[in-house]
Amino acid sequence: MSAPVNLAGVDLNLLLAFEALLKHGSVTHAGAAIGLSQPSMSHALKRLRHLLDDELFCRDGSGMQPTPRAQELAPNIIEGLALLRAAVNQKIEFVPTESDRRFILGMSDVAAFGVLPLLMPALRRLAPKMDLIVVDLAAAEATEQLRLGKIDLALNAFVEIPAELQSRTLFTIPMTCVVDRRNPRLKDGALSLEAFKELPHVQVAGARSGLVTDYEVQAIGIRRRVALQVPHSLAVPAAVLGTDLIGILDSLTASAFQDWPDLCFVPPPIPMAPVGALALWHSRNQYDSGHKWLRELIFELQMCKSEEPGRSRHQLQPFPLTR
Repeated sequence: MSAPVNLAGVDLNLLLAFEALLKHGSVTHAGAAIGLSQPSMSHALKRLRHLLDDELFCRDGSGMQPTPRAQELAPNIIEGLALLRAAVNQKIEFVPTESDRRFILGMSDVAAFGVLPLLMPALRRLAPKMDLIVVDLAAAEATEQLRLGKIDLALNAFVEIPAELQSRTLFTIPMTCVVDRRNPRLKDGALSLEAFKELPHVQVAGARSGLVTDYEVQAIGIRRRVALQVPHSLAVPAAVLGTDLIGILDSLTASAFQDWPDLCFVPPPIPMAPVGALALWHSRNQYDSGHKWLRELIFELQMCKSEEPGRSRHQLQPFPLTR
């Protein structure tokens, strides 16, 4: 068993370097984020390795990856630094119009399609100096990235929510089927169960979209033929055009294609649960004033659109564009 680390030898800047390496995966980028040169950052990593008796970060083709020991240390170090920042900055008022903070959001394509058209006009009016980075993450990846502090907020369909994460429902959306309007199996604007079974399908591959249709189809004993896999939902309508393919979409994504004259959207002939989108964030950010402001804005805009439009202080106004 190794001896306890002497806290008198722990420079706070070393912990900031550790946090930055976790977030950026690059010595150069991490150093730039905390104001250290590349040699200074390398020296800090060397001191950390000696102090904690572990490599902590190993280089591979995609950058500096945390070792199991670093992953074990990460949640407590990140949370400790967050608490320290909150204590030091607790009297500093968050002013959206002046904030130049940058937030990293992990989103499925469905969540991005539902949230960004509402959020960005409001953000450009209310916090024009604030920047967002949106990354494409599957639900399981997003929870891990939240735990490591690499993203600030995750918007996706989550089945399991770790205890250290906070959550809130964004929206639920019914599912729809999309086929070419000239599909011979389309009868009176509807698809029979037999047609659903026999037609070749377009499948949204992977877990990034948040769609769980395969599980539901298999649960009732249907084995469908997947003639095409696509990486995201937005590819489905175009793939169906001019073919006998059938696709399954959330109705939010489908609404963007309602004006395509050769597409037909029909209810699924099997029970299919609506797709849901949750917002997840780490407990360490629960009382961060800027983080709270951003997520409350997202929640308010969703509520304004779908449930209680009269309650929003930020009506769905367009960003004032001028020529």
